[in-house]
Amino acid sequence: MRVQRQISWFDISSEELIGESSIDHIPLDDLKKLFGPPADDPLMYNPYEIDEQQAGELRQWVTLSFDFTLFTYYAECFQA
Repeated sequence: MRVQRQISWFDISSEELIGESSIDHIPLDDLKKLFGPPADDPLMYNPYEIDEQQAGELRQWVTLSFDFTLFTYYAECFQA
């Protein structure tokens, strides 16, 4: 089974999905350090909300412009 990881962002007001950006190129170990998943989710299959500090760390890997006044962001995983 192959998994795909991405950042998804949603409109704060309507909760509508606005966009998605792949983060498959970020090593899983780096994502685990950043998000600190619980022991029962070692492969980070659950979604993780991205805060401003985490967004700052992610900028070394993504060109996405985060705007926390308009959107909420999540690191998500899907079966591809």
